[in-house]
Amino acid sequence: MHQTVPFILDSFGTYLRPMISPHSVLSRLLTDRTILQSAKCFPSRSLQYKVQTKRLDPPYLLAKPPFPFYAELQFDLRGFDFVVLEHYVKYLRKFFGKLNLEFSGFALPAQRTTYKLYHQNSTNVRAEFELSKYRRICRVAKLKAIYLPIVMDVLYQNLPEGLELSVEKTDTKVDEERYVPQLEVQALQEELSKLNK
Repeated sequence: MHQTVPFILDSFGTYLRPMISPHSVLSRLLTDRTILQSAKCFPSRSLQYKVQTKRLDPPYLLAKPPFPFYAELQFDLRGFDFVVLEHYVKYLRKFFGKLNLEFSGFALPAQRTTYKLYHQNSTNVRAEFELSKYRRICRVAKLKAIYLPIVMDVLYQNLPEGLELSVEKTDTKVDEERYVPQLEVQALQEELSKLNK
């Protein structure tokens, strides 16, 4: 069992010297090791201050959110590869879900384009093929304005090849494009309008 020996610490907490009388028997028996072990027995103290601040402003001044946010943003995705497009929409859903933002998305009818390759210096068609360009609309609500540049950097860095991404405010005209027109009904309505004239 070690006996504790009082010692002196300076203001920075460094060890100066033991307070032992030169004539004591213990001074001959003590080593530096016992002095260091005895130093561990003393409690250390640290100063901690808890400061509580009160706002002097009335609460109605804080009614407005501190950062402006976008009510709703629309991400327009286009691409020829259906599988890649669907995987990227799935990635967007997870990404905005982790940011606790409201996410909604829907598909628009594909745009079909016919391409023709001609023989050199001729009007004869060498090959003809049709490509479908798929389109997805994703909407995100209540995104803070300070996060938009960071979000756009992340989205463009992870954008696969062949996909086009554009961001704009929500356009309600896009909702009308979701529905496939009923050509028969439109033809009947035109006939009725002609008969009524």
